[in-house]
Amino acid sequence: IGFLGVSAYRANGTLLAFHYSWIDFNLKGDLPWRDNISLTEKGPLNLYLVICYDPSSICDSSANAKWDTLSGPIAVTIN
Repeated sequence: IGFLGVSAYRANGTLLAFHYSWIDFNLKGDLPWRDNISLTEKGPLNLYLVICYDPSSICDSSANAKWDTLSGPIAVTIN
């Protein structure tokens, strides 16, 4: 799996940031991990947990990469 991470979108639907939690990993057993995302833009945002199943080089460079949204939106407001 290429990427597992969080996409942060502005209220108007434009992408603000992508936070990489895991890069090029196998889903075998437990994946213990403590993580965080730092966002400096104020206002309402929607967060999504997303995964790319292709190798990271394809996830980064191809419009044909296989992405799925695992959860979200999680609405947050940065003050």
